[in-house]
Parts: sequence; structure tokens; C-alpha cells
Amino acid sequence: MSEPSTCGQGLAENAALPAGLAQVADAMAGMLERHMTALDLTDPDSAAEHAVYGELAAAHRRTADELRAAADRMDAQRDLPMGPHDMAAIAHPATMRAFQTLVEAKRHLLTLLRDSADEDEAMLEMMRDFAHGD
Repeated sequence: MSEPSTCGQGLAENAALPAGLAQVADAMAGMLERHMTALDLTDPDSAAEHAVYGELAAAHRRTADELRAAADRMDAQRDLPMGPHDMAAIAHPATMRAFQTLVEAKRHLLTLLRDSADEDEAMLEMMRDFAHGD
């Protein structure tokens, strides 16, 4: 990512994060919905699981819609004119803490995604083996 020269360009370049999170939320909803098809609804425990998964899938879809809308709004700001900024406010400790919080949250998310991707890959391999009768 190149260094943006305006805040609007910065917003546009950072739109990839909420867009990517929207893809993950949509994929999670899709997986929850597919899991629901495996449940025996004549069993009370399965029926309860089905209801919870349905609620969670809908919540993930709503979240994905909101994230996509935010990403689209950010991306549309590429040509936003840049007004003057108070550099003392930008250099304020509270602003730096807010940015540090963002950096830490991204690092935590990266670790979480790496770990869960490894676990998910193992599960996917197990599913493939089952599908092929191995």
C-alpha cells in the first residue's frame, strides 16, 4: 500500500479491511446455513441448534451488509478534498493511543485468522477424506 497523500485516499485504501471482514462474515453465515441442513429437526437438541444457527447466520449477514456499506462509503472518498488539520490534535497522546489500539487489534486479528485458518484447513482435509471415502 502506498502512502496516501490525502485523508480521502487513506479512507479509500483502508476500505479493503471492512470489505474483507464482510467476506468473512458472509462466508461464516453460509457455513452456518449449510450446517443447518445436516440437523435432524425431529430431535429437540438439533431443533434448538438449528434455531441458534439461523439467528447467528442472520446476524452475520447483517454485519456483512454493514461492513460492505462502510467499505463502499470509504472507497467512494478517494477524491474527498482535504481540509486543514490541527497537527497538535493528530500528535495528541489520545490520538496515538487510538491508533495504537487499531494496530494491536489488527495484529490480534491476524494471529486469530492464522490460527483458525490452520484449524479450518485440517477440518477441510478431514471433510475431503470423508467425501472420497478414504
